[in-house]
Amino acid sequence: QPGIFLNDTLLDFWLKLISRNESEKDSVIYVFNTKFYTKMLEEDGFKIVTSWTTTWEFDFFRKKMLFFPIHKEFYWSLCIVCNAGNNDSSDCEKEDTCFEVPFIVFLDPLDYHSR
Repeated sequence: QPGIFLNDTLLDFWLKLISRNESEKDSVIYVFNTKFYTKMLEEDGFKIVTSWTTTWEFDFFRKKMLFFPIHKEFYWSLCIVCNAGNNDSSDCEKEDTCFEVPFIVFLDPLDYHSR
């Protein structure tokens, strides 16, 4: 409805809902909380989010896809980091057939946020 905004609680719920059948530890995806990016931008934010990630029982760099919801200036966008920890192709016979290159997909349909 006009004048009503999508809040972070609803977005967190929706993102967890679509990944509900996935075990956080065994899944190939990880969805970060909507507050992650906002906290990271604050003063000492890097220390805060680093303390969050070091307490996890899994290495999120082994995930195929990392989802970062971004809320800035009353607008949502989504950053997806794919193959974040894949920087070694030593197990590959042919690099072009098995090496999965890290890349970022930035979903911002109105091109509102700076990449």
